[in-house]
Amino acid sequence: MMHGAENASTSFQRFRAELPAGPILLIAFGACSLSMLAATLAIRLHEAGYSARAVGFNAAAAGIAAFAVAPLIPTAAARLGTVRLLNAALALAALALAGFALTRSFTAWLVLRAVEGGCATVLFVIGEYWITARVSDGWRGLVIGLYVAGVAAAFALGPSLLAVFDPRGPGPLIAGIVLLGAAALVRRAAAGEAPAIEPRRRSNLLRCYVAAPAIMLAATLHGAIETAGLNLLPVYAASAGATPTRGAMLASLFILG
Repeated sequence: MMHGAENASTSFQRFRAELPAGPILLIAFGACSLSMLAATLAIRLHEAGYSARAVGFNAAAAGIAAFAVAPLIPTAAARLGTVRLLNAALALAALALAGFALTRSFTAWLVLRAVEGGCATVLFVIGEYWITARVSDGWRGLVIGLYVAGVAAAFALGPSLLAVFDPRGPGPLIAGIVLLGAAALVRRAAAGEAPAIEPRRRSNLLRCYVAAPAIMLAATLHGAIETAGLNLLPVYAASAGATPTRGAMLASLFILG
């Protein structure tokens, strides 16, 4: 009995040592801020009289930025360092959030949304590389599973916070900046654990689709469906007569599922 308890204690201690809490929390705070922004902008654009197509186009700006930025991240991280690149992405994302409060221009929101998408891509790519580099092979499957579940919960939490913050007011943007500030604090606390990235020849995203088409297409489809649900469900709910808060909750339930 004692031997079994000792083994369980040893396994738990090993799990704690393997679990990269820093990057997981970093990405979770960023994901919550990002999903709250998506639901907030969808509601604001709909109430301003823009069509669902315009809302989708605004969301697509972030996706296009992600595709453009992703291949550049390894080179940028190798030259600047992962910590400096994360700092720059978090600071730029916070400035973009503040920018949404300063203008109602649809064109400006497209640019700001693209900036947010690019910064989020840096956060996810560096954070996920950090996790895979930090965890040993024997624990990687469990840790990745916990990471995916935690980030999904963070994505689902974002729109549900609109039950607390009025999507028409500055509350969601301020909350988003606070969440990014929390991510920066986590990054600072775990800076010593951040892995270095060696400089290599710039990657080509299309090569990844050729090398692993099933995985890449599945990831692309998942991202498209998730983005569509997060950005368009609040609009469809509002069109059906639901309140903005209920529309945001519908998006949260979709992401949580």
